[in-house]
Parts: sequence; structure tokens; C-alpha cells
Amino acid sequence: MNVFRFFLTIAAACLLAGSALPIADVVVPFVMKHAGRDQETVEQLKARAQTIDEALKYEAKSPAQKAAVLTLWKAEARFARDVHAGGVGKLGSDDGRAKCLGQIHVNRKVPRAVWETLGGLDLAATRRCAWATLTILEGKMRYCRVWYSSEGVAVGFHAYATGKCPKGEPNAKSRKRAATWVRLHHALSQ
Repeated sequence: MNVFRFFLTIAAACLLAGSALPIADVVVPFVMKHAGRDQETVEQLKARAQTIDEALKYEAKSPAQKAAVLTLWKAEARFARDVHAGGVGKLGSDDGRAKCLGQIHVNRKVPRAVWETLGGLDLAATRRCAWATLTILEGKMRYCRVWYSSEGVAVGFHAYATGKCPKGEPNAKSRKRAATWVRLHHALSQ
């Protein structure tokens, strides 16, 4: 049984018992499962996962938002340390044009002065990255006239990645991301 399924099982047991599952019991194992370990020790990764968890407690106001940020950060950068730190990583950063785990480019909502502060492993930079990720995602969702639902996030993820609302169905990548969001949203809502 993989780590994430194990924690989903615990979440289900907590729900049946009537007790709440702390967000860290979902976020930290999810990050640790999906992050590459070639750049840091397990202890360093766990500390970074706890920083991500803490940032989401501040910036994401609902389980839907937390699940969306985690899904995008996994898909865009696989929680890579070098991308999180603001560097040009193996798994992303678009040749230096994108920053942080959300792979944020300079745009109207994230001007260059803010964009330059998104990279960093500390709590403040991780919070700014979560804010920017949500700001862009929710702006795209509003533009495409959808909101948080399995179909809505598929459209939102498509628009986040391409800059455009899909003509017809969202692409397969976006639907796969939406399936991840559904599982995370369920686990975080327990």
C-alpha cells in the first residue's frame, strides 16, 4: 500500500470514528511521495513539506483551494527543491522565465517585483507562491466561468497550463490533474 493510500485509509477511519484528520496528515505524506529525493535528505524533505503545509494553512482558505495548489505544484514541478528555491530546475522553470512550485510567469496579477520574491524555501516565499498560484488559477476559472468541482478544476487546470479556456473538453493532462484534485479534496475535507 503506498503512503498516500495509507493516509486516505486513516482519513476514512477518522471520518467513521467522528474525528478530524489534521491537514498535515495529508499534505506532508503527499509531498514526500511525489517529490524527488535526489536533492535533499528525507529529513530535509519532511521539513520542506511541513513548510508547504504551513503555507497552505495561511493562504488556502478551503480544502478545495489546498487540493488545487497541491495538485498544481505536483504537476508543474513535482515539488522539486531547486524549483521551490527559485532556481532553474531539471523539472521546470521554463528556462528561468518561471518561479516557484507553481511555475509562475510575470503577468498582470503577478508583476515582476512580486514575481522576483516567489522563489525560496522559507515560509514567506512559499506563502507568496501559494498566493500567486491561487490568484492565477482562480482568475482563469472565473474567466472560463467555472468553479471548484471535478469538471471545473479540469477546465481551470487546462487554462492555468495553456492560458486559454478549452474549446470543448479539457485535455487529458488536465482531466488527470482533476482526478488528483478530487482525491486530495476528499482527503482534506475529512
